[in-house]
Amino acid sequence: MPAFDDETFGPVAAITRVQDVDAAVAAANASQFGLSSNIWTRDVALARKIARDLYTGGVFINGVTASDPRVPVGGVKNSGYGRELSHFGARTFVNAQAETAPAPIGDSLLADPVLSLEGFRALLSDHRPKITIAYETVARRMAPHASGVPKPSGDGFLTAAQLFHALNEVRPPNAILTEESSSNRRDLHKEWKVTEPETFYSAASGILGWSLPAAVGIALAERDSGRNRPVIAVIGDGSFQYSVQSLWTAAQLRLPILIVVPRNDEYCILKSFAIFEETPGVPGLDIPGFDIVSIAKGYGCDAAHLDDLAAIKKAAIEAWSKSKPTVLEVPISPQVPPLL
Repeated sequence: MPAFDDETFGPVAAITRVQDVDAAVAAANASQFGLSSNIWTRDVALARKIARDLYTGGVFINGVTASDPRVPVGGVKNSGYGRELSHFGARTFVNAQAETAPAPIGDSLLADPVLSLEGFRALLSDHRPKITIAYETVARRMAPHASGVPKPSGDGFLTAAQLFHALNEVRPPNAILTEESSSNRRDLHKEWKVTEPETFYSAASGILGWSLPAAVGIALAERDSGRNRPVIAVIGDGSFQYSVQSLWTAAQLRLPILIVVPRNDEYCILKSFAIFEETPGVPGLDIPGFDIVSIAKGYGCDAAHLDDLAAIKKAAIEAWSKSKPTVLEVPISPQVPPLL
């Protein structure tokens, strides 16, 4: 009948009796129009299931069709194209510029990330790794450096090497390290031996603040997989500022991560860059005044300011038995290393 087949905007309702829910969905989707649909029922869970099968621009459960500036409005099929309201509607009125950066290796791809991942998943569904043997456990995976007990700084502060040496003495052999303390990386390589695969994660370049959320994700994966290897995140006080909100996620998930912040009150690696580029006096590279302990406690973590190696070792050992993250702020000597 015309009232059922046409798109009416008046006080008219066409009632059709069908056998079951599947028949009702089929009848609704058979229309050439699809602006919105309404489901009236006492079973809201069933209504949500039905809503996913209806091909219309909007579905309203136990309510009439309405609009809200926060929600996109629009139809499908012969009921229109595109959306009004929300950020979807705003995009209709802008000119989006597509830009890709040249890839040093391979190709640059401009695409929706979700659709891209779905496409890659389909392409790789039958892929099998070529490696069929177990990883070989090696004595050392980092660049060789001279061993030995690190020397004191002479200015009353611990050196980064002393800090890493102390942590290495008490950490479990299968502990996972995520590292983002660029100016201290040379000392870390010297003091922290990596002897098991998949226990050391560091950025190649260009991604600031990645280490803290990476540690959260790794710790969550360790718990969910049942491996439960302890996770240590070493992140400088400069990089720490980029993703500090990850502490909240770690605390909410009750992850026993040890987060060590070597604090030298400066963006030290950029000072190294400035020396290398012969551009001294770059402003904004000194960052004093942060209360990292209070910030960490505010996000729900245990936290302490420690400058004694014995206390640092004790706090590190205790951290992995807790049901929350532990943040250790350790002041270190403000030494600017050479970039190369």
